[in-house]
Amino acid sequence: MATQTSYSERIAPPMPGVIAGNMDNARIATGICETAAPGIPFGRAISQGVLSDQGRLLGGVLTAFRGISVRDITLRGDVATANLDKYQPLNNMGCLESGEIWVEPAVAVAVTDPVHYVQATGIFTNTGGIGPIVGAKWKTSCGVGGRAIVQLP
Repeated sequence: MATQTSYSERIAPPMPGVIAGNMDNARIATGICETAAPGIPFGRAISQGVLSDQGRLLGGVLTAFRGISVRDITLRGDVATANLDKYQPLNNMGCLESGEIWVEPAVAVAVTDPVHYVQATGIFTNTGGIGPIVGAKWKTSCGVGGRAIVQLP
């Protein structure tokens, strides 16, 4: 049996869609993924769907913004197409409406930056696209390709 002889100075940040902070302050709703294949990845902006009151779409417009997709480790995904770590069409899905969650922004962000997202992909950013999301803020900073925490009011 091999022995580990070196350790990273820091552990990797959690994956996108993982709830951060105290769960007592989080409000999570259940919805139905209305986005066509390949579905809605974890840790992305989601908006109100059109097929039902519980429908959720990837990205969307600011007036229909509902929250951020929550990671669900119980989903099987589609291994054949490497379509993992996302909600498939018509899956029940978690949506963080209030609280803190890890995301993978498209650019470097800082705690003082506004929270925006790309309409088509739901990927978070600090400028342009859709936003700013009223009351939302970056709780941590990160560089390009990193992960940071978004707090929703």
